Amino acid sequence: MIDTEKKAYPISLLCELLQVSRSGYYCWCTRGKSVRQKEYETLLPVVQEAHRISKGTYGTRRISEEVEAQGIPCGRTKAGTLMKLAGISAKQKRKFKVTTDSKHNLPITPNLLNREFKVELKFPIKVSCRHAHQCGRERIKHRFAWDRAK
Repeated sequence: MIDTEKKAYPISLLCELLQVSRSGYYCWCTRGKSVRQKEYETLLPVVQEAHRISKGTYGTRRISEEVEAQGIPCGRTKAGTLMKLAGISAKQKRKFKVTTDSKHNLPITPNLLNREFKVELKFPIKVSCRHAHQCGRERIKHRFAWDRAK
């Protein structure tokens, strides 16, 4: 935060507001990356590659197994942290849900068309859908109708 605001405000004021010593801030600026940061930078591509190969289905357990298979020690929590840093997560497989209930005792509606779509009728069958929505200041109703081909 100090780095982003140091052009507008003096560093001594920013350090005072954030309750950080000036010497601590300057020490932090010159300090290199920590051991953990370096480790994460080497492991992130490995985790991303395992996620890509699994098509996004692997979670923390299997990602950690993949990383360990490459000879790099990685536990489940570290794999979860790396996945969070990379912005990836496992896709949950949805359970198959049956949407048609064929075993019922309800009456079946008769098929009046009998799939004869080119039958000439005295009165054409119309299919319509009405949508009312707000468009600008006036309310418009759209009616889509389609007459049966003769």
